[in-house]
Amino acid sequence: MSNTVPPIGFSPQPSIEFLHQEPDAQTMSKLPIANTCINCLKLPLHTSYKDFQENMDFNFTNNPVQVFIG
Repeated sequence: MSNTVPPIGFSPQPSIEFLHQEPDAQTMSKLPIANTCINCLKLPLHTSYKDFQENMDFNFTNNPVQVFIG
């Protein structure tokens, strides 16, 4: 595991997508989804910042993989 950018960079470039609930969907994931093959972090939209914060705190507290942001 490393917390530095690779010498040749990332391919493809890292990206962030926001997940919207489809009109006909009953439920939607409240936790982020990471796709390491395409360097994409998918974040679900929440109705309030409090909901977002609680779900992110839960995810990072219960996820065995460490995430480095910086």
